[in-house]
Amino acid sequence: MDLLTAAGWSFLRMLIAYVLSLLFAIPYGLAAASSKKRERWMIPLIDILQSVPIVTFFPVAILFFVKLGGGGRIGVEMASIFLIFTCQVWNLAFSVYETMKTFPRDLLYLADAYKLPPLTRIRYFYIPAMVPGLVYNSMMSWANGWYFLIASEIFSVGSEEYRLPGLGTEIITNLEKGNIWGLVLTLTVLIAIVLFMQLAIWNSLRKWAKLFEYNYEPIDIYKPRFVEWIEEISYRLRFEQLFYGAAYGLWTFFRKKWVKLIVKSLLVILGVYAMYGGYQFVMWLISPMPKGISEIFPALGVTTLRIFIAYLISLVLVLIPGYWVSKHREKSAKVVDIFITSIGVLSSIPASAFFPPIIHIMVKYFGSMEVGAIFIYVTAMVWYIMYNVLLGAVSIPMSLKNLAQVFKIRGGLFIRTIFIPSIFPSLITGSITGWGGAWNASVIAEYMVFSGEVLAVFGIGSFLVKNLTANPKLMMWGAIIMTVYVVLLNRLVWQPLYNLAERRYRRGEW
Repeated sequence: MDLLTAAGWSFLRMLIAYVLSLLFAIPYGLAAASSKKRERWMIPLIDILQSVPIVTFFPVAILFFVKLGGGGRIGVEMASIFLIFTCQVWNLAFSVYETMKTFPRDLLYLADAYKLPPLTRIRYFYIPAMVPGLVYNSMMSWANGWYFLIASEIFSVGSEEYRLPGLGTEIITNLEKGNIWGLVLTLTVLIAIVLFMQLAIWNSLRKWAKLFEYNYEPIDIYKPRFVEWIEEISYRLRFEQLFYGAAYGLWTFFRKKWVKLIVKSLLVILGVYAMYGGYQFVMWLISPMPKGISEIFPALGVTTLRIFIAYLISLVLVLIPGYWVSKHREKSAKVVDIFITSIGVLSSIPASAFFPPIIHIMVKYFGSMEVGAIFIYVTAMVWYIMYNVLLGAVSIPMSLKNLAQVFKIRGGLFIRTIFIPSIFPSLITGSITGWGGAWNASVIAEYMVFSGEVLAVFGIGSFLVKNLTANPKLMMWGAIIMTVYVVLLNRLVWQPLYNLAERRYRRGEW
């Protein structure tokens, strides 16, 4: 009964964090994609946030949410939900952004011709187009939430530690006590929940999402029973009319001049307060300057090399099945279902639950933690890329495949002219979120404790973990320098690739 109660608490936190993630990701992605000025800072911002290891959010969770709740259970619960939110939201926002940036121009011309207002476009054009990407990335968001469940239910800074009832707490408690059977039972419950969601929810939603693909071919109409229930309840409660009515009312209200003036004034006040808080934070950081900052730069370089190697391995593991799916879509439906279900289970098991003994074996036989660290980086990033590449592969219009058969386009020519253009926008989205997931997992990949033995390699992840309790100021310096580094990667690598996807591989135009 205690284990079932723990499962209930964990699932409830995951569900609340997921709903909040959707409510944030959709308007955020829309806002970023609809303005070049906003895009310049909004996309780098979420790229930074999704790359920051979860331990870096611990001070925010404790100082803001826990203190806001007076140190009681409610504040700790809010902090836990916030930490899960940081694991789920970023790839959803990137998915919305990618959908908007690659939205077919012919539909945009149609909307312009009929002078459709913004809310009408969002309701009838953009929201339906987001469904396939959101469904696939929602599976990844839930998996990522389970993956970092332990860090979301047990978090600490310095001498302060907070634990909540949940499956993550049960896993770490069993590991600390050496209770193998308890650990196996807890993981069994977790895997059962993940399997149920894959079979009963996500597989059905993936079939339903095909209705919203940009495709001219007729397909079988499939709608899950629970979607029909939600639509029926929404219709009876007039939820859709109320929601869009409220959205239109807010849209009209905030366009009034006096409201804009009030909002700008509040933003100025908030900005001044943030500047004061930033000044206090900077003074704390630099007075006095901690020793050991010079270690951060080589640590970043070594971690980048490991992640790059893991990325190349992930591409090989992803592109081969993605190509097969693109060539055998009709025959591969059941295989894809089994494949994605397996991915959902494997990517949901918290790393701290079974990686330490695996890494311990690797260290024993390979004599180094390096192979184990790269192995963990692969598991942290490959699922993001896999989900997005499969989404692109199954979305290839049948008309293109028919043309490929007629003109005998095969092998390398098929890959260059059909496969790569089809998956390129999704591949970039998966790569960005995959790299972010790898940076996030650096604290697990580079520093582990198993049976009282520390398994660690030099890198930014181990640097952050070691200084989390020993020297929080130095840990913050590591997080800040890492953030600047991620910004540079975004500007020099990922943003040009996104621009290329928008310019050359927009859906329905290549």
